[in-house]
Amino acid sequence: MFTKKSSVEHTEKLRLNSALAKHVMQPNHTSYLVSTDEVIKVQCIGVGCVDSNVQEVYRSVKDMPNWLQTKIAVLAVAPEGYSMDGIGRKISETTFMVEVD
Repeated sequence: MFTKKSSVEHTEKLRLNSALAKHVMQPNHTSYLVSTDEVIKVQCIGVGCVDSNVQEVYRSVKDMPNWLQTKIAVLAVAPEGYSMDGIGRKISETTFMVEVD
């Protein structure tokens, strides 16, 4: 039996898997998985990570590159599960998959 919390976690995992599937379909695609809980954690996914100058941890959104701040701001006001080409996908209230231009 699913509890509300486990159901939410399951939904978040499905959204994340859907966002990650883009990398299987487009192997040269690069994105950042961003978690904005207490500290901001950024994980680069894709071939562009080799030359990435984005840090893995930030204390504040203000410390992040402007292009990344802008895309997170757009996704932050969207409903969970929302996806926008060239911007990314909102996995949950605190987790985003951000696309690189």
